Amino acid sequence: ITDRAGNITHINNKFCEISKYSREELQGKNHRVISSGHHPREFFTDLWKTISSGNVWRGEVKNKAKDGTYYWVYTTIVPLLDEQHKPVNYVSIRFEITQRKEMEQQILMQDRLASVGLLASGLAHDIGSPLGVIRGRAEILAEQMRAEPAARKNLDIIMSEIDRISSLIKSLLK
Repeated sequence: ITDRAGNITHINNKFCEISKYSREELQGKNHRVISSGHHPREFFTDLWKTISSGNVWRGEVKNKAKDGTYYWVYTTIVPLLDEQHKPVNYVSIRFEITQRKEMEQQILMQDRLASVGLLASGLAHDIGSPLGVIRGRAEILAEQMRAEPAARKNLDIIMSEIDRISSLIKSLLK
């Protein structure tokens, strides 16, 4: 629970456990003490506009514990209103969702890696096919130019570079 200014007035055991701060360290402090720096200023401006106008706010918040670790909470903030419908206190109800957020990140990374794999496969095919044709034509020219040492040297360089590119493509597909 916080007062109208956002200073913490009541702390439950779970909040202390998750944030790794003691009651004494949190009492009277603003929630900025656990700010992770993850959210833009507009995020909190919107939150405060919502609750200070007497409305309930819900959202996911990334916080920073006393030991420097990060944790996520799904938060509902309910303003307690006076007779003039002005907030006098705010009650925050939070559920830790750190594990869910970590799983979402893993899934997102797997999706990105799968996309990179598909891209690499497509590129390998798109580049590999013309390289095969170029290599074949270079081999034909090499046979036709056996008597021309300077031309043969240049064709050997071309074929060597084609082989190098082919190796790079194969390594992308591994």
